[in-house]
Amino acid sequence: TQQTYQSGAVMMDRNMGALNVQENDPKAYGLLYQWGRKDPMGGVATSNSFVKTYPDGIFTRESTSSINESIQNPTDFGSISSWCGYTLWQTEKTKYDPCPVGWRVPDGGSDGAWSGFGAYSQDVTNGAYFDTPYSTPRAFYPRGGYADCGDSEVYFHGSTSYHWSCTPNGSNVYDFQLWQGQGLPTDSRGESSLFNVRCQKDEAQSAVSI
Repeated sequence: TQQTYQSGAVMMDRNMGALNVQENDPKAYGLLYQWGRKDPMGGVATSNSFVKTYPDGIFTRESTSSINESIQNPTDFGSISSWCGYTLWQTEKTKYDPCPVGWRVPDGGSDGAWSGFGAYSQDVTNGAYFDTPYSTPRAFYPRGGYADCGDSEVYFHGSTSYHWSCTPNGSNVYDFQLWQGQGLPTDSRGESSLFNVRCQKDEAQSAVSI
């Protein structure tokens, strides 16, 4: 189903890849993406605070040097800042956008989809609810974890969540973070981490090539 946020953005009720929106169910966590890449790189399957390489050994730390190489090697977790150009995901839907037709990666920052979000309406063990005025009907955001790259392996972290936007912020990208009782709409991180994507309705209903 869909929900309308305080900003006016119409959003999906779940993360990309999530099978439900139930509390305490890993099937609600969804898939994780590097910024700008159309293919997911897995997801966190436990609510533990730290897990390593799930499924074990699937990812490599090889750097990708182009968008074509990243598509050909979807499990290579390399730094993408040298070639992504912060243009792969845009306000106008691109062919690299992982969201289905009619949806796109949401706008971020102070004027983005999560603009005006604040304290959780309800905090639960593995997520948080946001009621009106933030979302109508209420939105559930599980703490589906994120991933980053260690010295030789990819590491998944539970107990929090980040959600990508399509909006650059200098050398970082705006995201939406659950943190200490708040939804933070203007957090920003480096594009090589693996975060969730929650899609925004694409009013243009069209794709463009870049």
